[in-house]
Amino acid sequence: MKFVEKDGVLVARFDDGENFIAGLKDLIETGEPLKIILSGLGMFRGVKLGYFEKGKYIEHLIPEPVEVLALSGSLMKNAEPPYHIHAVVGLKSGEVKGGHLLEAEVWNTLEIFFLTSSLDLKRNEKKHIDI
Repeated sequence: MKFVEKDGVLVARFDDGENFIAGLKDLIETGEPLKIILSGLGMFRGVKLGYFEKGKYIEHLIPEPVEVLALSGSLMKNAEPPYHIHAVVGLKSGEVKGGHLLEAEVWNTLEIFFLTSSLDLKRNEKKHIDI
């Protein structure tokens, strides 16, 4: 993964075969403590999406390559968990799936644009943002 940050915007490019979640964890430690995903374009494979119900995730694995149609979420340096990402992906068949992004490997490439801030948010005991 390569990235550049300037004037409150961070742009990251992930390359084929990179573990997307591991790359996000690396980004959490760089620059400003808060990063909000504005846009993400590219492809994944080996995607695991989750639907949160009764305190746990119902997991859905999509092994084949998929187009990233939408990414949203946040990276917070001093929060636990430090990231919360949702994804909508398109399959070759035209079917669309979405949910919490639990795992993904980059297929071909992925570009993400973040808004960055010095705002240092934390999560409370219910995992909600403390405001």
